[in-house]
Parts: sequence; structure tokens; C-alpha cells
Amino acid sequence: MISAAELAIYARGVDVSNGGECELRCKISRLYYAAYHFCNTAAAVLCGDLAPGEGENLGSHERLFLRMQGHSKFSAADRSLRVMAEQTKKLKALRVLADYEIGKVVAAGDCERGQHHLYVVEREHGTATAAAPPPAPAP
Repeated sequence: MISAAELAIYARGVDVSNGGECELRCKISRLYYAAYHFCNTAAAVLCGDLAPGEGENLGSHERLFLRMQGHSKFSAADRSLRVMAEQTKKLKALRVLADYEIGKVVAAGDCERGQHHLYVVEREHGTATAAAPPPAPAP
């Protein structure tokens, strides 16, 4: 099994030094999925479920972001969860460009922005998970 942190390490390691657009596109995609999995693991512990029917017209990733922006179980984690969702949505927009819009140019600056978004997601993941009380001991 792999962790979000391992995906982030891999994504950062994708070599784009030759400036090839294919590598840039692949790196952005990996950066997004690392951020997504940081969000998913945080939401699993720190967020409640959506109400019945809430977000039913959204895709699974958008439903995750909705959970993170309004269904926190711990008020101390609210801000970090919102920031994580917003940064990951920005990274998703880059991933859509990279994965689906092959007629448009992807540049090194897009990768740099993506790396920054992932950095913020990781930082806020640490803050959010630290805000949660420790789990109760097993009986």
C-alpha cells in the first residue's frame, strides 16, 4: 500500500529538466493525485458525511472538497481543511489542463504552481490532523 506522502515524493521526483511537455503534464497529474489523497485521508478522520442528496450532482472529488469545506468534526481543523480543498481544486484545474487539453501548452510555471499547491496541502494536512483529538483507547 502507498501513502499520500509517498505519492508526493514520487511526483516531486518526476524529472522535467529537459523541458518536455509530456513530462510536465505527467508531473502535474501526479502532484494533483498526491494532494487529492492528502485530502481524502484528512477527510476520513476529520470530516462528517454529506447530508442525503447533498452534492449528488457532483463527482467524487468535488464531493470530497464539499465535505472538507463544511463538514469538519473539529473546529480547530476547519481552516486547514478549507485551505487544503481550495489548493487541491487549483491543482485540479492544472491537472485538467495537463490531462485533457492537449491542444493547449503546459509550461514549467504550471508545474511550479502545482508544486506550491501541493506544499500548502501537505502543510495544512499536518496542521489539520494535529487539531484532532487522539483516538480513544480500545477497550
